[in-house]
Amino acid sequence: MMEQFDLLEMMRQDREAVEGVASLYGLECTTTSDYRAAFDHWQAEHGHFGSIPLSHAWHQMSGRNGDCDLATGDGCEVTILCADTRCNDPEHDYARRCQCVGDLTYRAVCDTCHWSSTPDREHEATLAALDHCFENWRDSPVVSPAPSNMDDRAMRRWSAEVVAAYGARPLGWPVITARTGPGTRAVAGRSPWRGYDVAVGAL
Repeated sequence: MMEQFDLLEMMRQDREAVEGVASLYGLECTTTSDYRAAFDHWQAEHGHFGSIPLSHAWHQMSGRNGDCDLATGDGCEVTILCADTRCNDPEHDYARRCQCVGDLTYRAVCDTCHWSSTPDREHEATLAALDHCFENWRDSPVVSPAPSNMDDRAMRRWSAEVVAAYGARPLGWPVITARTGPGTRAVAGRSPWRGYDVAVGAL
C-alpha cells in the first residue's frame, strides 16, 4: 500500500523552514514582473509547497481578470494582484474560529506609469484600477443586468442594448448594471468591451 503523505506535517515543516524569513507583503515594486521575480526568488530558496500563504507574496490572480482588458489609449495597463495573509497554521483550532489577523488583500498595479493602489479588498482595488484607466467611467448609464443563464443569443441581445445606451467606448470599458445583493462582485470580462461588470449598488 502506497504510503500517504501527512499534509499537516509537511505544512508544519515548511512553516518551520521559513521561520524568520521576511514576508513579501511589504515589498514595494514598480511592475508586476518585479513582483513575479521576487516571488520566484522566494520559491527558489524556500520551495513551492504552500508558498503563497507562507510568503504573503503579491501575485496575479488566476482566472479572475486574465480575460479582462485594463489598458487605456494612453498606454496604462493595470493588473490586480492578491496577497494571502490569512492564518496558515494547521495546528490552530479552526472549529473555534482562529483569531489570527489576516485576510486576502488586493492591490492594483500599473506597469506603464508605476501607479499602484493602496492594499485593500478586491472590490476597492478593482474600482481603483478602473478609476486609473477610464476617466469618468462612473458617469456611465446604469443598464439591466446580464442574462443570468449566459445564453449566447441572450448575451448578444444584452450587449447590443448596452452598446446602444453607452455609445462607442474603448476596449476594456466597464459596464454599470442594476444588480443588487447578494451578487454584487465585479465580474471581469463581461462588458461588451471585455471590461468589468460593476454593480451600481457597490459603487
